[in-house]
Amino acid sequence: MFTVLFLLMIAMKIIACIFFLLISSVHVLAQWVQTSGPSGGGVSDFAFVNGKLLAATFDLGNGVYASTDSGTTWHESGLQNIMLTHIAAFNSTVITATTHNSYNETDEIYRSSDGGDSWQSVLSVPNINGVRSLCHFKNLWFFTAQGQNGGLFISSDDGMSWVHTVPASFNFTHPIPLVSTDSYLIAGTDHDGVPAIFRSPNGTQWEQLKNGPDSVLHSQMHCGVFSGNVIWLGLTGGVMYSADGGNSWTFPRNANLTHSQDEYFASIAVSGNHLIAVSSLNIVYYSWDGGGHWTKASYIGLPANASYFFSLYLLNNIYFLGSSSGILKSQNDFLNWHYSTDGLRAVSVSQLGANNGRIFAATERGVSVSSDVGTVWRDPQTLEDLNDVPISGFVNGHFIFYAFGSGIYSWNGPGSFWTMIDSTTITALAEGASERLFASRESNDPIAGTGGIFFSDNGGAKWDSLLLFTNTFDTEFYFLPQCISTHGSTVIAVQRAIAFQTFTSSYFIYRSSDNGTSWQNTKVMNSPSFVNNFDGIFYLGTLDSGLFQSNDDGITWSPKGFNTKSGVTSFLKITDWLFATVAGNGNIADGIYKMGNDGAGWRFANGGTTNIMGPLATDGTFLYSGGPSVWKRRLSELGVNSVQNTPSQNTMLESYPNPAGDILHLRVNSSDLIHGSLIITDEKGSTALNQQITMNANDGEVTFSLTSFVPGAYYVKLVDKSGYEIGCSRFVVIRK
Repeated sequence: MFTVLFLLMIAMKIIACIFFLLISSVHVLAQWVQTSGPSGGGVSDFAFVNGKLLAATFDLGNGVYASTDSGTTWHESGLQNIMLTHIAAFNSTVITATTHNSYNETDEIYRSSDGGDSWQSVLSVPNINGVRSLCHFKNLWFFTAQGQNGGLFISSDDGMSWVHTVPASFNFTHPIPLVSTDSYLIAGTDHDGVPAIFRSPNGTQWEQLKNGPDSVLHSQMHCGVFSGNVIWLGLTGGVMYSADGGNSWTFPRNANLTHSQDEYFASIAVSGNHLIAVSSLNIVYYSWDGGGHWTKASYIGLPANASYFFSLYLLNNIYFLGSSSGILKSQNDFLNWHYSTDGLRAVSVSQLGANNGRIFAATERGVSVSSDVGTVWRDPQTLEDLNDVPISGFVNGHFIFYAFGSGIYSWNGPGSFWTMIDSTTITALAEGASERLFASRESNDPIAGTGGIFFSDNGGAKWDSLLLFTNTFDTEFYFLPQCISTHGSTVIAVQRAIAFQTFTSSYFIYRSSDNGTSWQNTKVMNSPSFVNNFDGIFYLGTLDSGLFQSNDDGITWSPKGFNTKSGVTSFLKITDWLFATVAGNGNIADGIYKMGNDGAGWRFANGGTTNIMGPLATDGTFLYSGGPSVWKRRLSELGVNSVQNTPSQNTMLESYPNPAGDILHLRVNSSDLIHGSLIITDEKGSTALNQQITMNANDGEVTFSLTSFVPGAYYVKLVDKSGYEIGCSRFVVIRK
């Protein structure tokens, strides 16, 4: 009997251990997962090692990314969540520098001995204004740091340890660029208030270079590159070069350049006599005659939003350009460029939206979309899918899905493109009763311009004003629309007024109970960040006072949590659960919080991932958030039952005759009640018809005229009231 009991106790312990391991595994898996996109992110520098192109990124701390296919695709290569400025490689060793983007910061130097696969911190540099240059020269590593504790740092053991030196002739209150050649190390500095260029055969003994045109002695060096035994230096107002190790210099004519102290070359890429340079004024120049004549090329083949250029790099006759919006590359001597950011994931996402089983991410580059829960993203590549169109948000209308920012656009469903409705820049958009659109427009003149709230009753084709705010020089400097939300005939809009003399802000909540016909306003002491309506309740987030809610259509407001100087930037209600994003200035941790109906209050919901605190959206199965990039977590892991609206699988849509002439019949066969809309689009995605439809189960046919349709192919889609496509058919119009 004792043996049996003993064996039972062992078995129970084993079962208990297995149960504990299962629970632990579930806890480990129940966390946020970063999706594969959208692609992009700021890139500051490049290096090449072991057949890989490495990119040092800084946008929201993206770390190092690598490409093995000449920049077509990218993958993480360590130091994620760390902001980087410079990267350099020699043999299999890679050195990179971090930045905290502030003065008197402490930056880190990281080293990899395996081509960027693994990293270790080798040096902390306190009280500097940033690492300004990094290079390898004669088995030594060098970097310069600007600021109070700045200097020239030297490593003789392949980057493992560093010696801090301060050459007497160098002024480290300014950036000091370095260029390494076969025989010399070149450095530019400001010597006693006069720009000067030095060279050294060993990094410790320096001589000032004085041979060359007089203008060279008074031109500050900002960058350089060594190519084909020629040293090229980017200066204020032009370039100069030396073919004899710096003994003599040639200063080309530099025609078509602005020779002023306001513009200098910040980065150069060279291939023979072909030069491409980025200036401090964010202009790209190219020269095919060794710098004699330059052409301004910043708008030739470059996307309009590819702003803030940082670094040029040449690899295998391909030019790579690092910018604040990602990597661009050109393979045909700079005649055209295209984004090369597939897999580079740290993108600032301003808003997320869900529609028809898809997740949409609004970015400064346009709209990225995923139809498979974030596994694959389609980044904007053409104007039809909003490439280079800054988008700030989405609206799920009754029958149309909108994107807004630099214009208003409609999404016509799977397989189609975005259609422009209006080209005017707006800051907020909402749909109210009777499908009326409300839009807030900012004034285009900060002194005397007029902005305000406008409405449209025809899907945005025509707009009329409801409230106008005119800027006046003596009282209010600027009226800045913030956000809009609706519930039935009630409209809530937030406006910000900036006083001209004091530059202090005041916020006003405007309320209308008659679909925008008449308005009342109330001045509020906090700083609203958004207003949303879920299930008849308005929720107001603030940047400094937490979250508020109104149960009486915006007449009164009561606190709903985080009122401890915390900023609430995004909000979502899913079934009985509330989700809020908290960011900045509070006495609680930044991140995503959830509140159920169990009385437990708000709870941290980041799942061990500290940097999730962006906009929120759901597809009914996952909760999504901007991170950087986009992250997701199953609702079931957060205690929320799945609310996926699964389209009917028993719906058929037939169109006849096909080809059609002037009449088309649509036969709908469904086992479910249908309440939604019929949408007809041409092959370009433009909407030709959008008609509401209600049909009983197993009974339905619609007939309409095609006399206004031009000959061609069309798609007809049946969409339910939640925006899910439940039937699709193609037909052709032919005129005899």
